[in-house]
Amino acid sequence: MTKVKKNILLISIFFCIVLLPSCFFSQVKLTNYPPSLDGLQSANCFDLLQDKNGVLWIATEDGISKFNGTQFSSIKQKDGLSNDLIYDLEFFDTDHILVGSRGGLDLINIHNDSITNILPYLEFGEVGKIYYDTFTNQIHLYKKHVWDSGLFSINKYKYHRVLDGADFSNSRIKAKIYKKIVLDNLQFQFEIDTSGHKKCYLINKNDTIRLKSSHFVLRNIFNYKHQLCAATSDGLKVIKKDSLHDFVLNGLDMTYSYQIDDNLYFISNNQLYEYNRDRTTFLLNILEYGSGITSHLFDREQHLWIGNGNGLLKVENSPFNNYGKKNNLKGTPTSIKRGPEGKLWISTDNGGLFCKEDSEKMFFQASNYSALVFDFSAQNKLFFQMKGVGFCTIDINTFEFRIIKIKSKFLSDAVLNRVNKFVQNGIVRDMAKDKFGHFWAVVSGSDGKGMVLQLDQNLKLIRYFDSNIQARSYSFFDNTPMKKTLGDWLPSIFVDSQNRVWFRSAHGLSMINGNTYRYFYRKDFKPELNDGIYMMREDAYGNIVFAAEEGLYKLILTGNDIKKVLRFTSEHGISSKKIYSIEFTQDGHLLAGASNGLNKIMNFDTVTVLQKLNVSQYSLKDGMVTSDHRLNSSFKDDDHSIWLGQPSNLLHYIPKKDKPNSIPPLLFLDEIKISNESQLSWEIKSGMVGELKLEKDPVFYYDQNDITFLVKSVSFDDPSSSSFDYFLEGFNTDWEESVVYPYIRYNNLSPGNYTFKARSSNKDGFRSREISYTFIIEEPFFQKTWFILLIIFGGVAFISGLFILRQRQLKADNLRLEKKVIVRTQQLEEEKQNVEKKNNQILQSINYAKRIQGSILPDQDVLNNFFRNHFVFYQPKDVVGGDFYWFRSFGDLAVIATVDCTGHGVPGGFMSMMGSLLLDKIVQENNLDTAKILDQLNKEIIRVLKQEQEDAMQDGMDLSICVINKKDRLLSFSGARNGIFVLNGNDKKYFDADLFPVGGFYSKKSKEIIRNYHSTKVKLEADSWVFMYTDGYYDQMGGERMLSLGMDLFMAHLSKAVKSSDENVVILKEEYDNWRGNIPPIDDVLVIGFQI
Repeated sequence: MTKVKKNILLISIFFCIVLLPSCFFSQVKLTNYPPSLDGLQSANCFDLLQDKNGVLWIATEDGISKFNGTQFSSIKQKDGLSNDLIYDLEFFDTDHILVGSRGGLDLINIHNDSITNILPYLEFGEVGKIYYDTFTNQIHLYKKHVWDSGLFSINKYKYHRVLDGADFSNSRIKAKIYKKIVLDNLQFQFEIDTSGHKKCYLINKNDTIRLKSSHFVLRNIFNYKHQLCAATSDGLKVIKKDSLHDFVLNGLDMTYSYQIDDNLYFISNNQLYEYNRDRTTFLLNILEYGSGITSHLFDREQHLWIGNGNGLLKVENSPFNNYGKKNNLKGTPTSIKRGPEGKLWISTDNGGLFCKEDSEKMFFQASNYSALVFDFSAQNKLFFQMKGVGFCTIDINTFEFRIIKIKSKFLSDAVLNRVNKFVQNGIVRDMAKDKFGHFWAVVSGSDGKGMVLQLDQNLKLIRYFDSNIQARSYSFFDNTPMKKTLGDWLPSIFVDSQNRVWFRSAHGLSMINGNTYRYFYRKDFKPELNDGIYMMREDAYGNIVFAAEEGLYKLILTGNDIKKVLRFTSEHGISSKKIYSIEFTQDGHLLAGASNGLNKIMNFDTVTVLQKLNVSQYSLKDGMVTSDHRLNSSFKDDDHSIWLGQPSNLLHYIPKKDKPNSIPPLLFLDEIKISNESQLSWEIKSGMVGELKLEKDPVFYYDQNDITFLVKSVSFDDPSSSSFDYFLEGFNTDWEESVVYPYIRYNNLSPGNYTFKARSSNKDGFRSREISYTFIIEEPFFQKTWFILLIIFGGVAFISGLFILRQRQLKADNLRLEKKVIVRTQQLEEEKQNVEKKNNQILQSINYAKRIQGSILPDQDVLNNFFRNHFVFYQPKDVVGGDFYWFRSFGDLAVIATVDCTGHGVPGGFMSMMGSLLLDKIVQENNLDTAKILDQLNKEIIRVLKQEQEDAMQDGMDLSICVINKKDRLLSFSGARNGIFVLNGNDKKYFDADLFPVGGFYSKKSKEIIRNYHSTKVKLEADSWVFMYTDGYYDQMGGERMLSLGMDLFMAHLSKAVKSSDENVVILKEEYDNWRGNIPPIDDVLVIGFQI
């Protein structure tokens, strides 16, 4: 096996060196789909098709697998296939697929996967290959059989032999072998004849000329750069008149080929290549991922799918190339530059110096010496600094290494010795070149000392200034007194288009313009600059942009003065506030490398105000091998591509390949549910039907008005980023846009005519075609016109008859009634007075109960004395509520509880008073363990209400209880079905409760449950808010769809209440009332928030 792999490697190397002398190397994004139980059914994929809905059909040895971009499904023999070993797939029409298998020939409907067995095995045998001729409506089959193989044609399920297997190779029949191309008013036809060979014909008005193919095999024809070309077993040919002529790539067997824009992609000897502008780029060795190509497909979104004996491989263009250990690049790139001889040079930490030609895949290690940064002098010398050695050079041709000493005709030997010693013991962290070709270097020393050097092209010192900002050379900085120091942390230096030198120093940001020195204090930047200015660049308008520890900064300049400072962080759309490297693209976008990905900020050179940025974020799924970046390690190349240093990886970004996916997803209706139920058949008003999605203009019964539409958006380019728009004509007034879920539910629909519409968008915002589904909800019989008229006329007749009879009776009864009215009126008046008296007594009792309940609630002064801030939003559903809160304090300790008792009104009030008294009793017994308090309270309620008895009341309480240690800022929490919520700035944390209440056995099973209550310790920050509550607020019905508020919106209301104003209760009540609208409260509401 080892010998075979070596031979394959040698063949690949020979192929690239001998046959492709101009072969370059690139990277593609690969996604591997290995076989799995709930995914691809087999490692062997024999054929691939993509249907009109975008779904991928895969022929395997274990049935058919279907893939919609997010999930696999399967069709097997148990579902109706003739056999699970599938050889070939071919379109019969846009809605049906022919399946050739060991069991014969089947036909599948792509919409519902229904299967028709056309030719069973016993009648025909195994079907190896299929080709459907749309012009003659004939199906051509290759019969796989040891003693009876051959080519057959079938029409109306009757077949006849065309060619014996002895004269025919089944490997030559494949789907998509028929094609017509028109070029310059000439029609070309690519087809298969009865001998099984691929032919190309030039069709004139009166005759047909067969193109001569002689010694090579035709693979494909296509229009390439306005020329009719043929991919052959001997390279790419151009078709002229009636013959083929050599074009490019001679000697290559172009097994499979496809185009994207002006790029030609082809597979040869299991290698994938890209060809453009006489340049062939190696992309992929398919043998590294499987045993070889078993099938391939170029889908509608320009992805290449390859069956490789190890599952399925998706190959797509990526704007990123990655270079690391596999390319002989060791370590993390720290500096990147293009050498004067055209090579790319890289320095890495502890790895040395590396270089490579663009046509090479592997880096060459030019030196073992590690350089943090480097540049090139006038003598084609690569120069850099090594700690403990000083400045060094390496000849880029001979790789000769030399140590050099700094020299100058302006400074004494003693001064030069001091400078050389400082450079030798320090670290040069960055270098830059000005418009005169002079080099500027920042040297970080120790003990707060640093140095900036200016060297000429021959590495002679022009001037320097040290940690006291004292210029040392033939010219000083205008004799301006400099009191601020450089410091010993000098991470970056930059020369802008005005030849101004910018660098980070101890006091902030420094700038040298000729003989003028300017500095900008740290405090002038908000927030104040700390140690990190990692990299600086200039936009197209002369403004300075720098990557820093505290964000991405942009300095809007007027002359040498800073007019405005803009600081961008994650709040403005970038992935992190900590930015390590930056580079502008040719079209004004900014690449910003962070620890958690790469950001492309669109049109950043035009940004002049603080705003939400238009950012595209890249991560591992986009073809990167790591999301982290190395500080101050990037380079913009001559071709406008950008190189970025990452941990143990060199990332190459190619802007021209970073194109949005302009091909919209394919959207189709996947399923329709009624009352959220799925069924294979339905009885609706218009009859008994199968799948609802296949019905045209169905009519539903009036009570079938809860309808869910499930759609499927098929895109193989980051399908998780798809979004959906929905519109129900007859119900909605506008589109519901940018919905992340592929379904929508409409309930309580009124009778009428409706049209459901949907569309989807891919990650780049390109929208699919609109799909629609029209249906009717029938009026109930009691709303129909005939029924209403029948009721009206019948009612009129009935009432008229009653009226006549009643008139006669009334005349006889009037005298008797008049006598009784007086007596009855007196009786009613007496009864009314009695009722009003009893009502007043009851109301007085309830109000008295309310006063009693109010008296057990904590005094607000007691709460004010303990808490720094607090609020209580308490709103009972009735006069007397079943919710209450309880508080006791003991110096720096306090106990607080929010309790929801069973029931409302007076019963709830009695329970609340009992609960308050029991809490007093338990806590006064010096029990400050929240879990034990709940356990004791549970036992006390069961005891007091005698709930162990079968016929006893089974009332209980849901509550949360906290013990607060104000001195240690420590909170202990336990809950019986009621949790708490802690807010610290933007950080939200929910602490859940135990699932059982205190008191009450609601079933026989609940008696057997051991109620062990748990406690949780929470450390509170200075600004932390703690919220305790019952379920009345978040269970309240409201909103447009009459749904419960829910915990997410409840937490959002709480956050708004404490962040927006001191009027917390007013804001909470306003949010609560806005939510419920005209819906009455369904429960008591209690919310408490506090800060200690």
